[in-house]
Amino acid sequence: MVKQNFILFMLIGELSKKSGVSRDTIRYYEKMGLLRVSANRRDNNYKEYADNAPDVLKMIAIGKNLGFKLIETKEFLEFWEQNDTDNERLTEMVLKKIEEIDTKIKALTVFKQNLENALIKCEP
Repeated sequence: MVKQNFILFMLIGELSKKSGVSRDTIRYYEKMGLLRVSANRRDNNYKEYADNAPDVLKMIAIGKNLGFKLIETKEFLEFWEQNDTDNERLTEMVLKKIEEIDTKIKALTVFKQNLENALIKCEP
């Protein structure tokens, strides 16, 4: 890790090792705007990632596990990075996700009932 202006930076290999996320995935998240790199590059043109990058990758993983799309996770990260947890948009986003989950639960319940009915018809 290199210290510049009181912020620690690491290369992609170190970030991958610390986070358990592949280099390709890190590059993809960077391309999608979920993960930022330092504006300055080393003399060898290597990208540097801020010391909070492992935390950002954890938040992305949490978002994925909760069923958030990457674009939704990106919005959430913007709130998180700004410590903006008392925001109408964030509340709206979470409520929308809850509504989507409720819709999925209803659809899965109907599907389960259909399967159970089909199973009953299959019994001798």
